[in-house]
Amino acid sequence: MTIDSYADFWTDGVDGLKKFIKGIGIVLGIWGLVSLGEGYANDNPAGKNTGIKQLVSGGAIFFLVPKLLDQLSSVFN
Repeated sequence: MTIDSYADFWTDGVDGLKKFIKGIGIVLGIWGLVSLGEGYANDNPAGKNTGIKQLVSGGAIFFLVPKLLDQLSSVFN
């Protein structure tokens, strides 16, 4: 294998990992919305709190982790 093929392999791996992590963020955000809705429907403060935490965590994973992976991959290239 040449150096270019290793670089392509690394780039493809990072791109796949970013897509996978974005999917996890989307699922967690949707789960948070559902929990938040259940918390409001049942007038449950703990459910609302859990829903907000999951929603914010999903958004952070979706938006911040891919940028972090881009910066980490540039270190290794």
